[in-house]
Amino acid sequence: MKSNEKPPLVTIALPAFRQESYIGQAIDSLLNQTYSNLEILISDDASPDGTFDIIKERLQGYDGNHKVIVNRNTNNLGISHYNKIMALSSGELVVIAHGDDISMPERVATIVSTWQETGASLIASNAIHFIDPAITNQEEATKPWRMFDSDILPDNSLLSQAKNGRGKNIAGATLAWTRDVFDIFGDIDPNRSAVTTDWILPFRAALLNGVHYIDHPLLNIRQHHGQKFRRWIAFSENEDAYAESFFGNHLMQRHYMLDTLGLAAKKSLISKDVYKQASSLLVQAIILNMDKWSNIRNRLLNQNMRPVWTPIE
Repeated sequence: MKSNEKPPLVTIALPAFRQESYIGQAIDSLLNQTYSNLEILISDDASPDGTFDIIKERLQGYDGNHKVIVNRNTNNLGISHYNKIMALSSGELVVIAHGDDISMPERVATIVSTWQETGASLIASNAIHFIDPAITNQEEATKPWRMFDSDILPDNSLLSQAKNGRGKNIAGATLAWTRDVFDIFGDIDPNRSAVTTDWILPFRAALLNGVHYIDHPLLNIRQHHGQKFRRWIAFSENEDAYAESFFGNHLMQRHYMLDTLGLAAKKSLISKDVYKQASSLLVQAIILNMDKWSNIRNRLLNQNMRPVWTPIE
């Protein structure tokens, strides 16, 4: 980009749900971003607690340089909230910022610089994990730890994801993607991926201009019992019940990836040879995970146990 050119418009989007204990600091971290041409979208997914009140309070009187958009859904959309965010946003690049995490001031600027250098359709980064004992009832604070430790940049190519599933060193909280990840493939289907975006979005990006990973922590991810993954997947103290959900999710995600691969082939985004290789790897992974899932499921049944699926608030 030439020095006299205006930087591209970028949206940093914060989907929030029942995060009154965290949302204030999360918003502050967005308002403090150093990137200039920034649209901040804060969208509450019909939280039943005081989350939206805190959002309004935190933004009252803000007169900074960033454009701020506030939305509140009338009904809880769950994973479809991402589709609403894409409809409300205008940025060429969309950076996600969960309502319980804290983005470093230079996060957007670093992502944009990497995007311009690589042309990748999706950018991910490292992060710092830490636990707040006041929230999680831990007796002692856990020392913050780096999410990923790697001396070599990971392979997040199409065939690698088809073989291994979710991209290496990919976490949903760290993602940023170009608009064509949704424009070309459409909305996220909640019946195919009800909980997470960190399988299907990187796979879509791999079918376009690829995925790039920044091995530098650009945000703090707070660990607590209210996290979506803990509530929806890792909800059980029973090891087999947890594994049943874990491998069930792997199966669901890989089926979604296989359907997406077929759509990419129909749109001539990939060659027949690449389609054949990737689909073969996905089918092999599906069969392997089906075997693991069925063994665990049968083990539960032999113990007169089964997962009891109840609404999760």
